[in-house]
Amino acid sequence: LVVGAGGYYACELARAGHDVAVVARGAHGAAIGAHGLRVRQPDGSEGCNRVAVCEAMLERIVDLVLVAVKSYDSERAAYLLRPCTGPATIVLSLQNGAADLVFGEIDGTRSPRAERLAAWLEHAHVEHRLSTRIHNVVWDKLASNAAFNAVTTITRRSIGEVLDGDPGAGLIRDTMREAFDVAHGLGHQVPVRIDASIDHSRRALPDFRTSMLRTSSAAGLEYDALNGAVTRAGRRAGVATPLNGTLARLLAAIDRR
Repeated sequence: LVVGAGGYYACELARAGHDVAVVARGAHGAAIGAHGLRVRQPDGSEGCNRVAVCEAMLERIVDLVLVAVKSYDSERAAYLLRPCTGPATIVLSLQNGAADLVFGEIDGTRSPRAERLAAWLEHAHVEHRLSTRIHNVVWDKLASNAAFNAVTTITRRSIGEVLDGDPGAGLIRDTMREAFDVAHGLGHQVPVRIDASIDHSRRALPDFRTSMLRTSSAAGLEYDALNGAVTRAGRRAGVATPLNGTLARLLAAIDRR
């Protein structure tokens, strides 16, 4: 079962022979029901007609739920998912887009369910990585996302424009450092890759507009799952987070929700 913007994974799993349903309502659901779920692949192919459509959550227990809703809709999605999840159901968050699918157990084990999910994705030719250090993956991504999404959205600038000068680059660097300090305060030995991340973004993504910036004029902002999460974790760890706290408050002030 796919909830939210997970059409790519729905198509790939369906093509591999799995029974897949997507939750879609209104005209969007009607279009998928009539014409199939259409996803354009890098090789130019598109279309996938084996996907079922349901306007509400299924009333039977499913093997796998892919959650691809906006972070501020997570609680509502979790509530609605209860009828179709059981003790063996795998629920996987895909709330960071379609790239870099990395997952793993919190305790670092290669559990049977994690291996089962990896096998399904392998069979569907979906690129993925089963990590035994998922805390490192999460905090590395959170540090980058919290800094770049917040600063680009507030300044209304692309990544390259923000990094074109010491003030912007310094703010990105200090905001990331704050997040890594929180991770270390919680006991996670996350490698600090601030300079490498900034250098890569400057070279590879100069014109890139972050997802928060792109949707800021039409949808709610996901600051609470980024800067807000760093700030709350900082309180638990006893680590001050003045930059992430200030960025979260600024984004709350301009949030259109």
